[in-house]
Amino acid sequence: MIVIDPSGDLVLKVFEKTKDDGGALLLSQTESFRVRREILRKASTVWSNMLDPYGPYHEGTKDVVELGETPIFSFEILLRELHHNTLASHTKKASILDIWQLLGLTKKWLIKSELIKSDFNPWFSKWYSAQRYGRIDLDMYEQTNEKKDPDVLEQRRLLFPCHFFDHAKGFARATRFLAYHVSGHIQEDNPIENNELHLRVFTTRLLNSARVRLGLILSRDLHKPNKELLKATCKCKGDALWGYEKELEKIGIWPFEDTVSRNSVDTLLNRLENFNYTVADKRDCIDCRQDYHTVVEQAQQRTERYFDGMCLDCMDRTEPKLKDHHTDYWNHNNFRAEDGWFKGCRIRHKQPSWYYSFMGRDEDKNYLLERDKIKYHDFGVWD
Repeated sequence: MIVIDPSGDLVLKVFEKTKDDGGALLLSQTESFRVRREILRKASTVWSNMLDPYGPYHEGTKDVVELGETPIFSFEILLRELHHNTLASHTKKASILDIWQLLGLTKKWLIKSELIKSDFNPWFSKWYSAQRYGRIDLDMYEQTNEKKDPDVLEQRRLLFPCHFFDHAKGFARATRFLAYHVSGHIQEDNPIENNELHLRVFTTRLLNSARVRLGLILSRDLHKPNKELLKATCKCKGDALWGYEKELEKIGIWPFEDTVSRNSVDTLLNRLENFNYTVADKRDCIDCRQDYHTVVEQAQQRTERYFDGMCLDCMDRTEPKLKDHHTDYWNHNNFRAEDGWFKGCRIRHKQPSWYYSFMGRDEDKNYLLERDKIKYHDFGVWD
């Protein structure tokens, strides 16, 4: 028996099943937990009714209650948090699968939202910091070393937990990583059999819009020499243009429309490290002798620094909360660009993160940009 509360007056019995090699479910473990009845009743509307000694359910008068199949380790984390008896070792060794199962338990037993905010959100923050990706210091204005980042599947699985437990840094980091490292449509990954646990469709739609925008920025900047050479009047412009595009084809960038649809933005940025093209010195034409290396480097830098990830605080502030167009309009109208794009946010970010975290109506977002006379500058960032 696991004693959650030594003075507990209730024992909860659960069991867990696992699948064998053939996919059949087998009983793998049983466990009992000593807890306090009143704590559970205060934490959950389901338990409040089920464990009421004067209620209609027979569990209300029993000292031992069987709850059926339950992920045992995640259930222990849940009970310890409710009883304020957290073990640091449990926090550190919990896997992302355990986190998802914990999420499922909070939904199954209808744990009150105020307890999620006061108890479980801080616990998740400690868990995230204990993971290998949580220990990497992240300055939202600096390019992270993506080679040390976790894989795409791991970040897809972190999206919903970071959103649910209101972890701003983790959510920004996951959305930024996926925008740069996924070549196609970005999707969440739910590792448990509970299809109710997922982000809103609109949230993933905004994230995919940010991913597409990164490709457009890189394409625009890489095409700058093309625009100049097409306007040139010299005889050597054809050779210069062919040489530039041939080099981009050689390193796997051109034709851009094809490569960007099959590769992540991060892959393309890494390929540009191999760019090496210089027009022969004998050509004294200014248009043909552009500094192509600087063009490519600036394209890399602008794209790398463009998106800081989605901001949970911006999402919350711009979410239509009253389902009234006019009330939401005046609430959003309080925003002022001169106050800074991350004022009141837990992470620092630039305008694109605000733009792709705007959960309100498009006409409100566009009005705010127009009202403050915000223009799109050549370096690829609104300000």
